[in-house]
Amino acid sequence: MTKVAILGAGNLAWTLAGDLSLRPRSSYDVTVWTSPDHRSAFDAVAAGGPLRLTGVATGEFFPALETDLGGAVKSADFIIVTVPTLGHVDILNALAEHDLSTSAVIALPGGGFTLLARRLLRREQFPKFILETSTSPYACRKSGNTVAILGLKSQIEIAASKKLDAASRAAIAALFPQRLEWYQDLASIFFSNVNPVAHPAGILRAREAIESGVRPLPLFYKECIPAAIGVVLAVDGERLAIVRALGLQSNTDIGYSKAWYGTDAPDSKTFFETYEGYATIEAPGSINHRYIKEDVKHIMVLWVQIAAVCGVKVPVMEYIIDQASNALNEDLRQTGTTLASLGLEGADKDAILRALNGMDSTEFRRC
Repeated sequence: MTKVAILGAGNLAWTLAGDLSLRPRSSYDVTVWTSPDHRSAFDAVAAGGPLRLTGVATGEFFPALETDLGGAVKSADFIIVTVPTLGHVDILNALAEHDLSTSAVIALPGGGFTLLARRLLRREQFPKFILETSTSPYACRKSGNTVAILGLKSQIEIAASKKLDAASRAAIAALFPQRLEWYQDLASIFFSNVNPVAHPAGILRAREAIESGVRPLPLFYKECIPAAIGVVLAVDGERLAIVRALGLQSNTDIGYSKAWYGTDAPDSKTFFETYEGYATIEAPGSINHRYIKEDVKHIMVLWVQIAAVCGVKVPVMEYIIDQASNALNEDLRQTGTTLASLGLEGADKDAILRALNGMDSTEFRRC
């Protein structure tokens, strides 16, 4: 049996647990753990009995639930981190107490996870390797005891912290229900997480409705994002300008939509208006949401600082950060993830690339 420890108790954690558990002739021993500070959903599953997976895969499942992190990760072949980017530091601080040297760690999605791991984990207990993806394998939601796969991406992008042999790649590929597109390096994955392209523009567009208290809220993907499509496209263009300046690998936002969902939509606006997997999702009930707290505070702020090092102008990203800071009454340029907070103040492009790839200067190479 392949032992898989899933860290987190959100929509993705339960969907992944169900998918792995219900595979025909499944050889996965799946355990779910979450932090004591985020245990309400975990406790509800423990008390409520089996879960039912619906959508692309169906069936009833009840994964092993572990309250002790050491017990969850001990002898795990794969440790899969499903918490949002803003929770990576807390997860890594917890993992720092344990020997991970015989395990592979996968961050779904990554967002600079390996960079943080190099700073927070002891070298002698570091994982065999770390993998990061650019996105989640599913569009999914959990409601009560039902876990729904709303959409299954046809491919996801992935990169590793070291060169992998064929057997390791095959074992990794078997975990996922879609094709893996192997990217040249982790830095490319960091800039290919396109959540900050659309989410912040959409929630800022919906701010008035959210704060008015009027319900129901507008549909987030079908209405809010299309209404802000000019900003979305401008942010995507600025992201790709940084990618080119760093010599990295990525795609356009609509390019990813086509690769993930097989859409024939001619443009991003049409995709968001017509994709059924997102059609019923309303705007968040609070402006204090991960679309800002994660996508702007912990990703876009860093993108902008890296852009400055590269000499790339990103006025629309700057505008988004201004508006998001105003919405939260918080200076995200000061409180967010920055080069200084990562120990990279004054770093040049090569040093930033080495850090994003989780490498020391003597290890860095283009894979």
